[in-house]
Amino acid sequence: MKGVASPITARYVAEIKTLIGRRVEVYTSQGRRYRGSVSALNPETLTLVLSNAVDLDKDVEYPLVVINGSSVSEVLLAEHLFDLRSLAERLEKYFPRMVRYDEVARVIVVAGTVKVGEDGIIEGTGPIAERVRSIYEEYLREVSGG
Repeated sequence: MKGVASPITARYVAEIKTLIGRRVEVYTSQGRRYRGSVSALNPETLTLVLSNAVDLDKDVEYPLVVINGSSVSEVLLAEHLFDLRSLAERLEKYFPRMVRYDEVARVIVVAGTVKVGEDGIIEGTGPIAERVRSIYEEYLREVSGG
């Protein structure tokens, strides 16, 4: 059926979108290598826009680089992803049967009202949100070693 994304395609697009805001290394089919933060991308063509990019072969910095998806041979994530599944499991201990982790959207929903992402509380206020924030901050300290 045209126009309807399969679950596999939806998963691919969701994974590719997690690269936005992340530091990556990009290798092109022409043998060029870049490192920078993905500021935009087209999941269909894999065309990438890198900000604060470095051409690793020439050791030249560019504020912005656009890499055509047809020349992208590899994209390597240069940092660790935040483990939201592990955070969801921890939240489940404090809020039994009230935690739902949406793997595709990369968001945790607590008590149907508080949304948590890699950067903390996305939506929600009140006592539950404050408790979730406290658990999130404790978890962040533990995984970052601080």
